Amino acid sequence: MRESLHMWTIYDHPFDRPNVFIARLWVVDDKGFRFTNETIEASTLDALRKMLPSGLTCISRSPSDDPKIVEAWL
Repeated sequence: MRESLHMWTIYDHPFDRPNVFIARLWVVDDKGFRFTNETIEASTLDALRKMLPSGLTCISRSPSDDPKIVEAWL
Protein backbone atom coordinates (compact mmCIF):
# COMPACT_ATOMS: atom_id res chain seq x y z
CA MET A 1 0.00 0.00 0.00
CA ARG A 2 1.31 3.44 -0.96
CA GLU A 3 1.28 6.44 1.31
CA SER A 4 -1.51 8.95 0.84
CA LEU A 5 -1.24 12.51 -0.46
CA HIS A 6 -2.99 15.14 1.64
CA MET A 7 -4.25 18.26 -0.09
CA TRP A 8 -5.94 21.30 1.45
CA THR A 9 -8.30 23.02 -0.98
CA ILE A 10 -9.30 26.60 -0.14
CA TYR A 11 -12.78 27.81 -1.06
CA ASP A 12 -13.99 31.42 -1.18
CA HIS A 13 -17.27 31.57 0.75
CA PRO A 14 -18.71 28.28 -0.54
CA PHE A 15 -22.45 27.70 -0.59
CA ASP A 16 -22.42 25.58 2.58
CA ARG A 17 -20.29 28.17 4.50
CA PRO A 18 -21.16 31.53 2.88
CA ASN A 19 -19.64 33.71 5.63
CA VAL A 20 -16.05 32.37 5.64
CA PHE A 21 -13.12 31.11 3.65
CA ILE A 22 -12.74 27.39 4.25
CA ALA A 23 -9.99 24.85 3.67
CA ARG A 24 -11.06 21.24 3.23
CA LEU A 25 -8.67 18.32 3.51
CA TRP A 26 -8.69 15.89 0.59
CA VAL A 27 -6.81 12.57 0.51
CA VAL A 28 -5.48 10.78 -2.56
CA ASP A 29 -4.46 7.17 -2.07
CA ASP A 30 -4.96 3.73 -3.58
CA LYS A 31 -8.72 4.12 -2.93
CA GLY A 32 -8.90 7.27 -5.06
CA PHE A 33 -9.54 10.96 -4.43
CA ARG A 34 -11.85 11.74 -1.50
CA PHE A 35 -12.63 14.52 0.91
CA THR A 36 -12.48 14.24 4.68
CA ASN A 37 -14.50 15.93 7.40
CA GLU A 38 -11.47 17.99 8.44
CA THR A 39 -11.85 21.71 7.75
CA ILE A 40 -10.31 25.04 8.75
CA GLU A 41 -12.30 28.28 8.63
CA ALA A 42 -11.34 31.96 8.78
CA SER A 43 -12.88 35.31 7.93
CA THR A 44 -10.03 36.27 5.57
CA LEU A 45 -7.91 34.41 3.07
CA ASP A 46 -4.65 35.54 4.70
CA ALA A 47 -5.82 34.35 8.12
CA LEU A 48 -6.78 30.96 6.68
CA ARG A 49 -3.42 30.53 4.94
CA LYS A 50 -1.66 31.13 8.28
CA MET A 51 -3.72 28.35 9.88
CA LEU A 52 -2.66 25.67 7.38
CA PRO A 53 0.02 23.17 8.41
CA SER A 54 3.54 24.46 7.77
CA GLY A 55 5.70 23.22 4.93
CA LEU A 56 3.00 23.04 2.26
CA THR A 57 3.31 24.27 -1.34
CA CYS A 58 0.60 26.33 -3.01
CA ILE A 59 -0.88 25.13 -6.31
CA SER A 60 -2.87 27.70 -8.31
CA ARG A 61 -6.41 26.88 -9.29
CA SER A 62 -7.07 25.44 -12.72
CA PRO A 63 -9.48 27.28 -15.04
CA SER A 64 -11.62 24.14 -15.01
CA ASP A 65 -11.95 24.18 -11.19
CA ASP A 66 -15.15 25.23 -9.46
CA PRO A 67 -15.21 29.06 -9.31
CA LYS A 68 -15.30 28.93 -5.48
CA ILE A 69 -11.85 27.24 -5.38
CA VAL A 70 -9.05 29.72 -4.66
CA GLU A 71 -6.05 27.38 -4.55
CA ALA A 72 -4.78 24.09 -3.18
CA TRP A 73 -1.91 23.33 -0.81
CA LEU A 74 0.13 20.11 -0.96
